[in-house]
Amino acid sequence: KPGLALLTTGVIALSAAFFALKRLPPSPLRGQAWRVFHALNLLVCGLLALVALGASSFMLFTGKAADARLPLVALAVFAAAGAWFLRLLVRKQ
Repeated sequence: KPGLALLTTGVIALSAAFFALKRLPPSPLRGQAWRVFHALNLLVCGLLALVALGASSFMLFTGKAADARLPLVALAVFAAAGAWFLRLLVRKQ
């Protein structure tokens, strides 16, 4: 349930930012706003992936391999999201 809540709020925030930026008049700075948005998302996904990596490694090394499933899934999800935002950030340059 926490993952679904994070996914739902992320989709709502992304769609709100997308529609807010689309309503702005054409400007050469609009591309910079998207670059900042992608960079912030990359930073957040990277930090969450690092926390998930730390939690999963701690659980694996303490012998609780069954409890490490959720952090490993979170690591995969946030690492994939971070790679996607990195691709968007590099492509825009």
